[in-house]
Amino acid sequence: MELRSIKENYLINIKSLREIDDDEDLIEISTTGDFKKVGDKCYIIYKEYDSTEPRKYRMCVVKIEAPNRVEMIKNESIKTKIILEKDKRHYCPYNVENEALMVSVYTKCINFDFNEKCGKLTLEYAIDINSISLGTKKVVINLI
Repeated sequence: MELRSIKENYLINIKSLREIDDDEDLIEISTTGDFKKVGDKCYIIYKEYDSTEPRKYRMCVVKIEAPNRVEMIKNESIKTKIILEKDKRHYCPYNVENEALMVSVYTKCINFDFNEKCGKLTLEYAIDINSISLGTKKVVINLI
C-alpha cells in the first residue's frame, strides 16, 4: 500500500476534557503534524512535547481504521496504545511516568469527518483501572 500524504504541516488543536464526579479537567494542545491516508486507514501524526522539558517529545499517532475504530498510539521507551471501538470495551496497557498500567476503555462515540483542507475527530469514552472509574473523556482533534 502506498502512503499518501493528504497534507503536511496541519495545525492540530486537541482538546481533552475529563469528567469524574463533579470535577472537570481540560487539557488543550496546539501543535503541527501530518495527515496521511493508506488504503482505507487514516493517520494523524504529531509530536507531543514535555511541559517541563520542551526539547523532549513523544511521537503520537492517531490511527483511524474504520468509522467505529480508532487507535491512539504514543511512542516512548514503552509504547502506549489505546484502542477505541464504538460500543466495545478494550483492555490496553498505558504508561504513566515509569509505571505501566492496564486500563479498561469503553467507547461511547467516534465521529470523523475530513476533506483535503481540514478534519475533525471526536471521541468519547469511559476509562477505569481495576474497576475504579477514572471518569469519562471527550477528545476533539481539529486539523486546520
